[in-house]
Amino acid sequence: MSADRLIRHEQSGPPGFWTVFSLLEEGMQKEDFASGIKVHTDLIYYDEIWDHFARAPFPLRNGLLLVAATAVSLLTPFVLKGFWLPFVPVWVVLSAAWFLFWAGLRRWTVRLFDFQGLELAELRGIRGGTMDRFLEDLWKAVAKARFPLQGTLEALDLGECRIRTAGSLWRSVFLYDRVVFSREGPAGFGRRDFYALTALRAPVGIRWRIPWVPLSVAVLCFLCAAPAGWLARAAGGSLVVWLLGLSTAGLVASLLAAALLRVSVTVETGTEPVETPGIPWWDQRRRREVLAWLARLVKLADRVEPLDAEDYWEYHRAKLGLLREEGFLEEWPYRSALARLNTQEREELGE
Repeated sequence: MSADRLIRHEQSGPPGFWTVFSLLEEGMQKEDFASGIKVHTDLIYYDEIWDHFARAPFPLRNGLLLVAATAVSLLTPFVLKGFWLPFVPVWVVLSAAWFLFWAGLRRWTVRLFDFQGLELAELRGIRGGTMDRFLEDLWKAVAKARFPLQGTLEALDLGECRIRTAGSLWRSVFLYDRVVFSREGPAGFGRRDFYALTALRAPVGIRWRIPWVPLSVAVLCFLCAAPAGWLARAAGGSLVVWLLGLSTAGLVASLLAAALLRVSVTVETGTEPVETPGIPWWDQRRRREVLAWLARLVKLADRVEPLDAEDYWEYHRAKLGLLREEGFLEEWPYRSALARLNTQEREELGE
């Protein structure tokens, strides 16, 4: 492919720095430029790209500040009875701020990861722009570079675990050779991480999320009830009123701390542990489901890791057998995947 026909994507960085991505026959070329001079070149082969995550961040804090500032600027002239002329520059600035806020919502980031979950590249652009065509051609090239059996194996229904909290959804999905952890917020914004199956390791444990603020208030109220009561009595006040008041406040704070107490399930990954959202301490059923799910994955990872990967076909046969033994595959999906594996092997060997 000639240089003028290459599909490119260019994105800016700090002042004077930009990056150009080009789709070549063998992979995606990344070129970094600083002040017009090429300072770094890297080639990311298509078969190295195993997963991606697209994210469009939502600046909630900036949005709330803009709404508050706009409301104040619009209401103040009415309070001042029509004295609106000094606010014209303010409205112009707010209009520009709203335009920039809207433009920021159209920006999105796509991160590319390798098999181990390490980041290969980060692409940034505008939705609906030239980046869409670049990504479309990139995904086609990645799909061609991956071995044909991968789509069949990743399509197996190997199970998932969900935790739904107020306004968000956490999911853990098992995709044959990877475990995907995703979290989606109320507006559809979230994050997505994945790890190779063999990266998961013991221990699988729990972490208590203690609400220290209401708990500290409760302890302080109980400790200060008696001294405050005696001081009030010495000053001519009522001992009972102070004792009951601080004890009631401590009881309310204690109940609030108990209501806010959460438990998270964690699993080691070799880098940083994966932690689930907080689960109410009284919801033992959901906590046990998550613990059992992650424990099953860790047990399977321990059994898969010693498999000999030198013989490609025997490795996948042995792994499918382990998936069936551990209860991730029923008899029919196992037979179907094994038949596809044997057929693919014959095609590769030209039989």
